[in-house]
Amino acid sequence: MQPLINLLRDHLLDSKVVFGDETVAQVLKEPGRAAQTRSYMWTQMNGGVGPPVRLFGYAP
Repeated sequence: MQPLINLLRDHLLDSKVVFGDETVAQVLKEPGRAAQTRSYMWTQMNGGVGPPVRLFGYAP
């Protein structure tokens, strides 16, 4: 799976416009973590011409 993600990220970074967002999330009942700890979700997408690319990431 990682080689495909790397190809998509390369294509995304070749775009003239890249949009991104970082969102803090509270995840309940995550093994080994208190409910009060922060987790992060990231989204990245390209703009302009060419096929669309959407990448999502999560980090506890």
